[in-house]
Amino acid sequence: MRLSASLSLRLLLILAAAMLVALVVTVYSLLEYVDKEAEEVLDTRLLLTAENLLRQSRWQLREGNLNEIWLSLETVRGLENAWLTRFALGDKASFGEDNGDQEKDRVRSYIWLTNGDGKVVVGQVLPGYNDKHSRKKKLRSIQYDGAEWRVAEVHEDGLHLHIAQREDLRVYLVKEIGMKLMEKQLIAIPVIVFVLWLGIRRGLRPMSRLSEQIASRKPDNLKPVKLDQVPVEIMPLVESINTLLQRLQVSLESERRFTSDAAHELRSPLAVVRNLARILAGSHSLQEVQSSASLLDKSAVRMADLLSQLLHLSRLDSLVKMKSLEP
Repeated sequence: MRLSASLSLRLLLILAAAMLVALVVTVYSLLEYVDKEAEEVLDTRLLLTAENLLRQSRWQLREGNLNEIWLSLETVRGLENAWLTRFALGDKASFGEDNGDQEKDRVRSYIWLTNGDGKVVVGQVLPGYNDKHSRKKKLRSIQYDGAEWRVAEVHEDGLHLHIAQREDLRVYLVKEIGMKLMEKQLIAIPVIVFVLWLGIRRGLRPMSRLSEQIASRKPDNLKPVKLDQVPVEIMPLVESINTLLQRLQVSLESERRFTSDAAHELRSPLAVVRNLARILAGSHSLQEVQSSASLLDKSAVRMADLLSQLLHLSRLDSLVKMKSLEP
């Protein structure tokens, strides 16, 4: 079956293409939304963690326990680093790829405490971080080590606490949700295409019935095609077919009338010709032959004129009736 000759296949391809475009746009929009929401949730969590650590550090700094501050910051940093590493590695950790050890050793979280002068009190600073203090809590993104980092800064009583984390978790969430969406859509697409195919075949069933109705007609059946249960989309086609059938019927009726009229009008000239032929057959002199031949010639001319007039009248009659059928 040629593609150009199959209306159902063309409709199916158009609908499938439209569905694919809608799918891509939907998935892309959802991933953008998930990325934005994940960033807001993770930023809120990062600020809350920084505020809690700053309160603990202020209380411990008053007691002069720098070791306790360092232990608290390193404990949180170690937990955050291990947590982020798990999401960054994903399935790599399960299958033990060659670069697994290298990925596990990569630092994904930095926490440090500075005073009002920008001097580091305790902790490890993110390399390349430009520490510009402000009176407001802030979040910003920077590029380091080939990745994007999110840095949260909170301050209180001249102390500033910073937490810097790689955006591995946000990337993981977007990637996982995107993969799950694609998996679901890949499963749904064949089902939707099959349902579309059934729907198109059912929708084109009236055309098949119309084709069977026309194909089963006898050659002399020129009655108009019934318009019952004919879809609106193919109504103009059926009306054109009915108009064509009416024109054919008019043409056939004109031909039948012409044949009847010609047979009736030609009886008299033919009778004359037959009589002249008999006279010629029984003629005994040249004068009788010439006289009969002259009459025979006149009869032939009259028959020719009569046929010409009948043909002309038949054409005029057909043209007038066909013009009356034009929309």
